[in-house]
Amino acid sequence: MPKHVFAAAVAAAAIAMPAFAAQTDPDVNKLPAGPEKAVVAEVCTACHELGRIVYGSYDAAGWSNTVHMMVNAGAALTPDQVDKVTNYLIKSFPERPANPFRAVAGPVKVSIKEWELPTPGTRPHDPLAAPDGTMWYSGHMGSLIGHLDPKTGKTKEWPSPGGPKSQPYGITVLNGVVWYDEGNVKPNGLVRFDPKTETFQTFPVLPSGGGVIRNMMPT
Repeated sequence: MPKHVFAAAVAAAAIAMPAFAAQTDPDVNKLPAGPEKAVVAEVCTACHELGRIVYGSYDAAGWSNTVHMMVNAGAALTPDQVDKVTNYLIKSFPERPANPFRAVAGPVKVSIKEWELPTPGTRPHDPLAAPDGTMWYSGHMGSLIGHLDPKTGKTKEWPSPGGPKSQPYGITVLNGVVWYDEGNVKPNGLVRFDPKTETFQTFPVLPSGGGVIRNMMPT
């Protein structure tokens, strides 16, 4: 599984859990012994249950991407712990065999190409094909937006103006201008990005906070 590409982004939704989850989570006993066990049990249960780890099935690149994605989302790992935790997960929970291949009767022609993105662990959302044939995406966990030219493979990314935890989500292009939502900013807002000037404008729309605008289709 590639590190950070459009296809097969590693899923890890943030689910709030109490601080004592490490002690109460029944899957804590499925973590192999080692100096990183306590770190994983404490840090990873800050936003999701351990089942997402002990029942995970990723190769080395997949686990690396997952750890980077969690750090981007605020996981309290120090820089020297990132590689240690990653290696612990790779060794403890190796990728399991995929489902058996099933042949499809009749002629089938398929072409699949993947592009590795510049920032690891961004969990790119909602890739959108623009009228000019290029692609725009929102890097949800990296709090950025990005642009890819499939013809040249050139990719460029810009940090979202709401800050490192703004979690952009959803994206569309209207008359050459990019629009998307910052789902983790209060008040929530729509963001306008002009690729020509590389400037942002933010328009608060949900004063109470809490909410995501998906699949925006302005008229």
